[in-house]
Amino acid sequence: MLEADRLTVELLDHQAEAHEASEPYVCLSTGLGAGKSWYGSRWIIERACRFPDSRHLATANSYRQLTDVVVPELTRACESLGLGYSHRKVDAEIHLEARGNPIIMCRTTERGSVDRLRGIELGSWWADEVRGCDRASAQVVFGRLRCTHVDQPRYLWTTTPNGFDHIYERHVEQNDGNYRLVTAASDANPYLTADYLDNVLGSYDAEMARQERGGEFVAVGIGAAYHAFNRASHIIDTAPAPGDVVLSCDFNIGRMAWIVCQARSGGEVHALAEITGHDVYDTAETLVAWIDANVDGQRLVIHGDPAGNSRDHAGRTDYARLRESLTAAGVPHVVKVASSHPRQRDRVNAVNALLENAKGERRLFIDRSCDALRRDLEQVRWLDSGKGLDKTDERLTHATDALGYYIHAEHRPQAFRREAGYRMSSNPRSSLRSRYA
Repeated sequence: MLEADRLTVELLDHQAEAHEASEPYVCLSTGLGAGKSWYGSRWIIERACRFPDSRHLATANSYRQLTDVVVPELTRACESLGLGYSHRKVDAEIHLEARGNPIIMCRTTERGSVDRLRGIELGSWWADEVRGCDRASAQVVFGRLRCTHVDQPRYLWTTTPNGFDHIYERHVEQNDGNYRLVTAASDANPYLTADYLDNVLGSYDAEMARQERGGEFVAVGIGAAYHAFNRASHIIDTAPAPGDVVLSCDFNIGRMAWIVCQARSGGEVHALAEITGHDVYDTAETLVAWIDANVDGQRLVIHGDPAGNSRDHAGRTDYARLRESLTAAGVPHVVKVASSHPRQRDRVNAVNALLENAKGERRLFIDRSCDALRRDLEQVRWLDSGKGLDKTDERLTHATDALGYYIHAEHRPQAFRREAGYRMSSNPRSSLRSRYA
């Protein structure tokens, strides 16, 4: 059995600042790779060992995040500390082999899971990537922090910022002395490689890099949606090259918008043409005519709106109709449509990152014939409320939506969410033991 006061963990400065905070509600908001989850797992373990008579909770935003990130982070932390444990998957709990047999509950903040927490009293709550937790769910769990078997009920939120959201409102705007915000850039972790940090810049546009590497609160979802677009830089004369050609579809009643594009060397994507029409059949007819005139037997790879998989009253889908037309015309093709819609903001961010990343690299170019796509890139804006794209002009958003499905599927930033392993610092500012020994 391992006594709580023998759990010694060396911390980086921003981790130590979060740990030494006197406020009961702390948010550690940093850039990617700065050690948020690494610290959070050890914080909740230490709290469980100190107060074994209380319930302690670790949360993720989804079951996949829970099983892929949070639980493995907790078990790795136990192993690195030499602390025995058992992971009871049926109960979604981690039982620690320490005095008092402390238990850490592992749950998601999805609505159904959160509702099952009602009536439970918690002493500690670690929420990982709480930016993905909706305001109502966060408030439900917060209301369960009322256990009397701890020094004081506390939470630790660990996250990368995501605009001026409920985290900013709670930890900055309300100016309440019970809340503490600790921020740090990715660069604050001296054990991250230069390649890792450089990859972040290469994967996001300048605005998003300030958030994802700098750990800053950025006005995401305000103003022009495709702010990285510049007509002089991105509009060119281009034509099909050897290799697969991509069709990405946006389906709307009476207003189809399809973008034909192609990946090139160096990670570039060229939008070659836009195909529009009132229904699938007339749009497919225009597409086949373009293929006959511009492409010589090359395979067509289809991406696009998952809504096209929905069946109509005759039991057929839009993609089935499209494939029927392509097959009849002898066009080789394959469908790679996702089963669910990506988040709108993620799709827009992926396009911006390809237009121009934080290193100044441009990898998305638009043929001069694509008037609707150019107009979208210049004119589509976020709603003033920040809750999605402004679709009041019925002409707008369709072309960029179509392009965005493909960009998100094949060229989105491969979010560097997993922090690198840590070596022990030779001169840590603080440690878990220093406070509680």
